[in-house]
Amino acid sequence: MRPCIVVLACSLFLGGCAATDGTRSDPSAPEATTPVPPPSQPPVQQQPEEFVARVDTIEAAGTVGAAVADTTVAAGEVLFSIQIGAFKEPANASASQALARERYTLPVLNEFQEQAGLYRIRIGNFATREEATAYLVRMRTAFPADYRDSFILQLQR
Repeated sequence: MRPCIVVLACSLFLGGCAATDGTRSDPSAPEATTPVPPPSQPPVQQQPEEFVARVDTIEAAGTVGAAVADTTVAAGEVLFSIQIGAFKEPANASASQALARERYTLPVLNEFQEQAGLYRIRIGNFATREEATAYLVRMRTAFPADYRDSFILQLQR
């Protein structure tokens, strides 16, 4: 056989096997139905989730400073971070975190501290206390009323 006839025959065979118009190949086959739960079981109602505390490392474009390039932390490594607030109300913590994300390019973390019942909002992972202090000075210069109570934390992982 010639190669072009073989190719033509294969393409006709393969093209005829696929149903592309959405019709069933066997009209006598029953239609597929979705299972319906038995009426004896009441529907399960889920409670709305108000607030989930989590560590977040999303970086946003900001107006002050540059981000620390490497945010990975090895076990036992000491880092410094700036705590910008601690809140009992989840909505207040979320608002503070969102505002910091708008302003800065550093990671903004929201961590729930169970012992105190507080949502702690921190910004950045700095290698030295000096870097954290310099960044805090820039924050207070740009937004003095918002960060006057902020302070440096030493973190050890």
